[in-house]
Amino acid sequence: MKSKLIPQPRILLIDDDPTFGMILSRLAQAKGVPLRYYSSAREAYRQVDDLKADLALIDFNLGEVNGVQLSRHVERIAGKIPTILISSMNVPGDIVWPESVSHFISKKEGAERLLLQALEFYRALKAEKPAA
Repeated sequence: MKSKLIPQPRILLIDDDPTFGMILSRLAQAKGVPLRYYSSAREAYRQVDDLKADLALIDFNLGEVNGVQLSRHVERIAGKIPTILISSMNVPGDIVWPESVSHFISKKEGAERLLLQALEFYRALKAEKPAA
């Protein structure tokens, strides 16, 4: 049986750490993965029409708003996008995750490992669901 080829996802990255954003953007580019990077929740809010993606990586702690709140906003604007929250800090265990938040990855793993885990997660998700 032939395996189904899953195209690279269009990734939306919202993270207030410009160094991490630049590193992840370059890693994604080197792997042929389209990635749009926004350095703050405010910047993402201003780019409402450009939030459509196949996968969202959202920093949990964005200062003025947290990643859970922002993921709800992205879902209202762009529909249900599989979302991975990322953080270099521990995330409180009592948070009620919105339906669109599917996964959490620590930035402590490093940018390359985080990207690989996100891509693996996306491929597994797509392999589970029949094509529309």
